[in-house]
Amino acid sequence: MPGTHLAHIAVRISSYPLTQTPLLRPLISDYLLSAHSVSPLYDFEPNMDGLSKALAMRKTKWNTNREVLQSVLRRQYSEAGLGHEAVNKNIDLLGLANCYTVTTGHQLNLFGGTQYFIYKIVETINLARAAREKNPDSCVVPVFWMASEDHDFEEINHVWIQGTKHGWHSGEKGAVGRFNPAQALDVVNQLEGFWKLEPVTGSYLRQLFAQAYGMPTLSQATRHWVHALFGHEGLVILDGDDRQLKQLFVPHMRKELHEELVFRETVPAQHLLELNGYHLQVQARPINLFYLHNGGRERLTKHENGYGSADSNLWLDHSDMETILDEKPECLSPNALMRPLYQEVVLPNLAYVGGTAEIAYWLEMKEAFRAMDVFFPVLVTRSSAVWIPKRLSRKMVKLPLKWADYLGRKEDVIAKYAENHPKGQAFFALCDELCAAYERMSALSSTAFHEMKLLSGTVAAEKRKEIKKLRHDLRKTIKAKHDAEMLLVHQAFDLYYPQGIFQERRDTFLGTYMAMGQAYFQTLLAELQPMGHQVLVLEY
Repeated sequence: MPGTHLAHIAVRISSYPLTQTPLLRPLISDYLLSAHSVSPLYDFEPNMDGLSKALAMRKTKWNTNREVLQSVLRRQYSEAGLGHEAVNKNIDLLGLANCYTVTTGHQLNLFGGTQYFIYKIVETINLARAAREKNPDSCVVPVFWMASEDHDFEEINHVWIQGTKHGWHSGEKGAVGRFNPAQALDVVNQLEGFWKLEPVTGSYLRQLFAQAYGMPTLSQATRHWVHALFGHEGLVILDGDDRQLKQLFVPHMRKELHEELVFRETVPAQHLLELNGYHLQVQARPINLFYLHNGGRERLTKHENGYGSADSNLWLDHSDMETILDEKPECLSPNALMRPLYQEVVLPNLAYVGGTAEIAYWLEMKEAFRAMDVFFPVLVTRSSAVWIPKRLSRKMVKLPLKWADYLGRKEDVIAKYAENHPKGQAFFALCDELCAAYERMSALSSTAFHEMKLLSGTVAAEKRKEIKKLRHDLRKTIKAKHDAEMLLVHQAFDLYYPQGIFQERRDTFLGTYMAMGQAYFQTLLAELQPMGHQVLVLEY
């Protein structure tokens, strides 16, 4: 394991259910709580029993071309000049009929982008391990699927470090995995002062990323550094931008082109989501494929006599498209909704570990999987984590707040601070009692004369206004008289939400890893429970 210093760091851990925080959109919260409104959209519950049921069902019908999968993986690792005993063993195991995968995927962000990049991989590794333990007659391999065909370079070309945005530029177009990442080396060099903050781990990371971004393509660069961090855990990294893999997907792409299948089969799920007031994450298009070439990635549109591009003058008649399907399938690329189908055709997969947005669009796809005769896996919403330096946490324990309290809006956190403060706690409790008493008085008056009902209603309303004002005034007084504590509340909240964005969606893993060394990964591997659906607060 890299960065072996500081492995002895003790980390204090608190854990909170993800469903009891404001971090989830209603769809995902209801999914995790097994709400009836969401149940038609998936086959297996997101727990270990659901995973075992998925494994049992997968055995009965769905086959994977394991020879092609192994061949591609061995070639990709060989071309990258990488190998590890644990990875090689898992690639060998994938040739066995009783070997399956659990998978996560992500864009090829600079340095991984935000910290949850790491969390997804760690939970996938832990889930594979737990699945093996629960089903000892099968082997389960963790897989990281690189989103190498994504073409939104502006989403992946930068990273925030210590409040400053660092990025690289490229004149290339199309699938980002094919880009030459040489200019990313400039970012590595620009961070010289940052790497020196921790001489051991900083030097290790600088060298690692310098080697990685010296690779010919961004896909190989990402494989290089992710493999360096997780290869010893047996994580298998797969690049879907591959001719052999696309050949396996040809029958499904042909169906999509001829029948507009994904569009047709996702309509009922999208109607169900809208009927229940859920946000629709991705809207299916009539054709959910791109035309991929070194000059770009162009969205295909269907016409009576063939296929055009929404982005250029590209035109392919039906004969041209059949030739591409038969001879150049690598020129076709699935979009966000079609990619899960591609992934599940290629892999003997049991579960997908994703963020809330990913799980939201997977939940639109169940019937499309059925129509394509592709196995629909268990959908696992990844857990979250917040890192708090002990120099700050030692001060925070003096505040009348729990770690979970900071997960809400800042104004709510401040209000909770005031209402839990020793100088205001008894007053606010009494206010609640008075409000309840006036509510009871109003309810009891409904059995009295009409005039009394009007009077009691008026009195209750007026008293509630008075109590509300008193609460507001006392909050204001407590905040004003405890400046030092209020400053600490703001500091704590800003640690949870740097620049107003939840920590794991803003910060990279670099700073925390540099401070902790091996203990960073050891802690996550020990504490990010598979299908735990939790928020960890980690004091280090």
